[in-house]
Amino acid sequence: MSAPMAVPKRLTIATCIGCGAMSLPSGCPGGCGPERKLELVAGTDVDLLLESAERSRRRGQRLAAVLQSFLADALTPADRSPGGPAAPDVDTGAATGELERGHDALRTHERALPATVRELAAAPDPVVTWWCERCGGLEAPAPCVGVCIRQPAEWATLEAWQEAHTAAADTQEVERQLARAVRAMQLTRPRPGRERQHRRALRTTARRALRLWEAAGGEAPSLRALAEGASADRHSTTMGAANRAARLEVISPGKD
Repeated sequence: MSAPMAVPKRLTIATCIGCGAMSLPSGCPGGCGPERKLELVAGTDVDLLLESAERSRRRGQRLAAVLQSFLADALTPADRSPGGPAAPDVDTGAATGELERGHDALRTHERALPATVRELAAAPDPVVTWWCERCGGLEAPAPCVGVCIRQPAEWATLEAWQEAHTAAADTQEVERQLARAVRAMQLTRPRPGRERQHRRALRTTARRALRLWEAAGGEAPSLRALAEGASADRHSTTMGAANRAARLEVISPGKD
């Protein structure tokens, strides 16, 4: 007896436009068995989450670039040497030219917030199907309504949707942390005589947010050098590994 097939994450299934019945041809001699319950959602529901995560990553990329540039400019020789002379009293945001870039990145983030909340709040109702783990055949009968026209439709497992939802939520949380750090850099000002402490606090917040960004797959090549007190070069931030949920297997009707 052949080993059971792996459960597919995405399938293209002939689906009736009237009653919603769907099927994939069976390839088992004498009938399928054993069959297992497989809950499916529209493939577009998964795609929307993947697109939401990608948009969030692009916004996060802009925010991370602002923080990296701020760290590179804010790290003065005096800051690297605990016993060195005090740093000059400067408005680091204005002096480094990051105010405008930070403002634009924050504005983009804040404009997208309502849409990201809606995208994560939407939860589809899964369709229950029965799938053969030997041949990949699938059935989801439904009462006929007199219109029996079957067309190929993209479906994804409920598990795939849950993975995409988790990935989108995690990406958006990292984006929020990056935005919080940029907002602190943009809107806070030091008390007289505490410019150096203020700058260090902002750097700590920026490093923390960039560590989250790096752990989520975003590249932060200058972060380690800055943390070690080495000379920092400016780097443009590029996206890391693609969303795992995007690598979903697509199986066509009748394919074993």
